[in-house]
Amino acid sequence: MNNENFLKFKKLLTFAFKNKYSDFYRVKYEKAGFNPLSDFNSIDDIRKIPFLTREELAQEDSSRLLFIPEQEVKAAIPTSGTTTGKPFIVFHSKDALGFPSNCGIHQKKVLILMNSFVAPSIYTKLRETNLVLAGDIFNLPISCLLASKVGINHILTTPTLAIMLKEHLANYPDFQKNIRSFFLTGEMVSPEKKRLLQETYPDKEIFIHYGTSEFGGWPAVQCRVLAGRGGEVLFHPRVEDCYFEIIDSKTKEDVPLGEQGELVLTNFKDWATPLIRYLPGDLASFTENDCPCGAPSPLLQIWGRTNYDLVRAGGFELRTEMLEKTLLNLQNYLQDNFEGHIYENFVGNKPKIKVVLNLSLKEGVKESPELKQKIENEFLENWQLSPRLNLKKAMEAGLFEPLQINLVKFPKSQKSRRVLILH
Repeated sequence: MNNENFLKFKKLLTFAFKNKYSDFYRVKYEKAGFNPLSDFNSIDDIRKIPFLTREELAQEDSSRLLFIPEQEVKAAIPTSGTTTGKPFIVFHSKDALGFPSNCGIHQKKVLILMNSFVAPSIYTKLRETNLVLAGDIFNLPISCLLASKVGINHILTTPTLAIMLKEHLANYPDFQKNIRSFFLTGEMVSPEKKRLLQETYPDKEIFIHYGTSEFGGWPAVQCRVLAGRGGEVLFHPRVEDCYFEIIDSKTKEDVPLGEQGELVLTNFKDWATPLIRYLPGDLASFTENDCPCGAPSPLLQIWGRTNYDLVRAGGFELRTEMLEKTLLNLQNYLQDNFEGHIYENFVGNKPKIKVVLNLSLKEGVKESPELKQKIENEFLENWQLSPRLNLKKAMEAGLFEPLQINLVKFPKSQKSRRVLILH
């Protein structure tokens, strides 16, 4: 397998470095002092390959991100710019990552309920082998009406929209009966939300796939066994199409099995915009593969987003930047590292969110009840969930449980740790 991956990397690196349509990687690698033609001689040399970041792609003119003739492009997919503050476009060819062959969605009738950034790319991939209806996420009743008329039997949407869809499906019993499966993507799914989805649709198959806009598809997917399990959401990495690494954000070395680190992806399949050692901004871990379906490699678990990003829970966006702004007000007392653990609990089908913050006092600062109350008040008042709603008001409205703050000592290896993790 290592030799096979080496050959895939060598071919991809040579294509990107010598490309006649774009000098993006040639300039990038020359600046870094890396020549893939002479410096990459075994799979161990992967550590020599510079990382690719979202910020780099956002700064580039879209023309320099196209590596194939324009007539071969099947889709040009924009990102929302949530992380970088600036959207960018990634091109995809006919080889773009679509649905895996064993996911049960071929030759079917599919309703897509996704936002405007994602829907066109998914539609492009599905329409060659399926009847595809692009629904309106802002008008679910009409989407259900139209889907019932054409006999839709699969729905591709986000977990949140799947839950919202339930009340509208009740008005179309034949349509609801015809639905065989849901394919969910675009959001982190906690074990609690997974349980709610399975209870909401007990007679349907619910597949959760891990994807990124940049990949234009799903680098990691669920088989029927993983889809039917309770508990944590786990994925099969598509190792035939992608190369997965999980690294320590500080040392850039691989982390051991079971430990969390930053995900690194390389797309072997789609060369329209080559993504080589790409950092999508996700915190992940590998775990032992106990799935009987026969898929190779360890299972993948996604824990949340890495630095300077957000977690979506219960319809709210919780951003690390708001924690950082509050930490500035407390810089005389606290280190600038943190862990935010977001627990998405449900009462019936209504979410109630609990936030647990692990913070670290500066050396010489003594813990006291008064100081802990001051820290809590700062976060309650200054963590804005919307222009008019802060964390304190959300708690008073019963949308959030009381904030829990733990003052801890982070290991030396985590001095720069700033993460939000959805449970």
